Amino acid sequence: MSYLVVFLFVYAVFELAEIWLKYLNYQYVSCQDRQKSCQKVLGISEDNLQKSYAYFKDHYYFSLLKKSLYLVCFILFYALGGLTLFEQIALSLSSYVNGAEMVTGIIFFAFTAVVTTILGLPLDYYATFVLEQKHGFNKYTTRLFCTDILKSTVISLVLSSVFYGLFMFLISMGGFWWLTTWILASLFLFLSCLIQPLINHWFYKFAPIDRDGDDQALYDGLVDMAKRVNFQLSKILKINGSKRSTHGNAYFTGFFKQKRVVLYDTLMEKLNHDELLAVVAHELGHYKLGHLKFRVMQATAVSFVVFAGLSLIAARPELAQDFGFSGATLYTTTFFFFLFFNKIIVRFLQPLFSFLSRHDEFAADRFAASLSPAKDLVAGLLKLREMNQTMPLTHPLVSWLYASHPPVIERITVLESIGDEGKA
Repeated sequence: MSYLVVFLFVYAVFELAEIWLKYLNYQYVSCQDRQKSCQKVLGISEDNLQKSYAYFKDHYYFSLLKKSLYLVCFILFYALGGLTLFEQIALSLSSYVNGAEMVTGIIFFAFTAVVTTILGLPLDYYATFVLEQKHGFNKYTTRLFCTDILKSTVISLVLSSVFYGLFMFLISMGGFWWLTTWILASLFLFLSCLIQPLINHWFYKFAPIDRDGDDQALYDGLVDMAKRVNFQLSKILKINGSKRSTHGNAYFTGFFKQKRVVLYDTLMEKLNHDELLAVVAHELGHYKLGHLKFRVMQATAVSFVVFAGLSLIAARPELAQDFGFSGATLYTTTFFFFLFFNKIIVRFLQPLFSFLSRHDEFAADRFAASLSPAKDLVAGLLKLREMNQTMPLTHPLVSWLYASHPPVIERITVLESIGDEGKA
């Protein structure tokens, strides 16, 4: 049995399993008795819960369509020799430069990324201007939508070209190339965290919150909260998320002396100051408890083992030929590294990382409850749920396998059991 057949079979099994799990979750969430029980526990109105369910239901059918289309197109592309065609195009284009193997590889990866982006545009457009629009979330204009796609594509092409070029160069050096490429990948992971604030500024407008006006109490509260846990806060910013969507969020960004709180303007309109402080306290918990640092360390440690293992097969000539390449090259080795990592290995590791992420969310909630009244975080979570029309229920198996956050009902139940550990 060929490598290609085995790969496509394993990939299809994972995709079909995810489709089944989506159906399982849909049936679980659709249970009327379960919805009424959740509604009673959380104090959600029937009208509001039904709005959330309608949004969930539309997303469910759309995700089934999207995943099914991707699965069929993916299998057909590989089975019908799509990689052969893409390699020939890359070889043809690289011949106009100097035909070097690394140049061919960079063109191959860039061409693949552009084609994938273009083919995904109809579904992205539908998700934004039909599905999100239907439920009152979309604020995009067609021009802004196209501009964001263009910016994202340019950034992705520049960063990926640099990364893949260096990756192929390190492979060409021989020796323990899997170790040097692992170091490169680890550095890029860290650098991506550093440059993300710069990238965000290309899409959004950031402004300091009004420390002398209506938001003075919020500003003073955030500064006081940071001082209480010895957290060096450089700026408190408001982001114009309402230009694109009515969804809301809050997050910390930056490292070292450039740590910042970022609040969506949509969030600031819906939550009062005490609720905002509680939500930010949760995000502060992630920082103070070292969750980001540990996640980077976990990903780095896992990738070390994975890189060592993939190096045993990624450079095999028969593997490249089985997939339709002309032979083993620097770019085929790089391609198989990330194909197997993203499509197969990550699927095996996802339950572990999902479990750790949910553990971190509960820990951050407990941390927030030690800084501010737990009832404020409960109220904030309920308003966030309403803003984003998130169903507060998830099937336990689906949550265990894929959810990065616990269902809202679980988080609120735990918070109510904690009580007010913070200062009122």
